Amino acid sequence: MSTIVALLLIGAAFTVLGLVPYLGLWRSWAETTRPNIIFPWLYLGVAAICGGVFGALADTALAGFAVIVLLVGILAGAVFVGTIIIGMPRWMLPRWYRVIRGR
Repeated sequence: MSTIVALLLIGAAFTVLGLVPYLGLWRSWAETTRPNIIFPWLYLGVAAICGGVFGALADTALAGFAVIVLLVGILAGAVFVGTIIIGMPRWMLPRWYRVIRGR
């Protein structure tokens, strides 16, 4: 399996793991775990997918688009690291989480 395929698969897995709590389909963690542990998975997945897409397109005619995808991936990675370290700002939390926490 190539590195690009691995990045895309890992990115897809983390994106799904991040979307499920954002959409409210998985709420059981909310009573025991802080949101900055669960929600950032989405951004890690997006960053990995962007890395895989960049790797696939970097040496093609779409290299300009690949650079834009790479910048989006860097931004998603920075959001991932920032939310893990600093915490989730209120505006990034989904409505269902704010309702059960009374925020």
